[in-house]
Amino acid sequence: MSDLPQDLHGKRLSPCLVCLAELMAHEITPFELSLVHELDDDYIRMTNGWFFKWYNINSTNRTVDVEDFFGGHFHVGGIVFQGQIQELYWRSVGKHLLDRVHAGFQRWETECATYPPHLKRCALDALDNALKRYIAQIMQKGVETDRALRGIGDPHSVPEYNSTGQHSRANVEILRLKQAHEALLPSKPPKVSVIKQIEEHFTKWRGVYAGIGLLIGALGLAAKFLF
Repeated sequence: MSDLPQDLHGKRLSPCLVCLAELMAHEITPFELSLVHELDDDYIRMTNGWFFKWYNINSTNRTVDVEDFFGGHFHVGGIVFQGQIQELYWRSVGKHLLDRVHAGFQRWETECATYPPHLKRCALDALDNALKRYIAQIMQKGVETDRALRGIGDPHSVPEYNSTGQHSRANVEILRLKQAHEALLPSKPPKVSVIKQIEEHFTKWRGVYAGIGLLIGALGLAAKFLF
């Protein structure tokens, strides 16, 4: 708590106010708005068009027919969801997440190419947050589906799958790509405190304020003699 910024009276700002100030300082770009909408749509597509179809695996007269994100498809049914098929399921989830991460950064490179540096940085931060949120959503849905398939109607009869490895790999890839892209941006100027900005302002315009003070004093003196 000792590193929290201070107000003009030297009092430390609460964490809530610091968070609010950071949100106000963040500039929302068209890239961010479009990206969030796209990831929301993709989550719905994955939920309804990929994860849901895996529920066919436990039926003898139905099949799971979905892409594996490696250029092929799953076409299985009437088997128990364990062993190799479970491993392939999570392998595909991880591949989809890595593909989505790289697609996001490629889109940033294209759509934000003409942005000024500070907006590029805002868009890069927004990309980082949006991808992490998407990954968390997909991993949660993946774990829920995995548990339901192994539980065969009773998800609580089996423990949750430990998806830490896949989750971490996707987040590490975000960090790696973000750092690589940040290195291409101009150095971020150091932050200047509010008090410092006020001091610099008065220093720069000291002569003007002095002139205004003299003018006000002269007008007051003249008014005294005239009235």
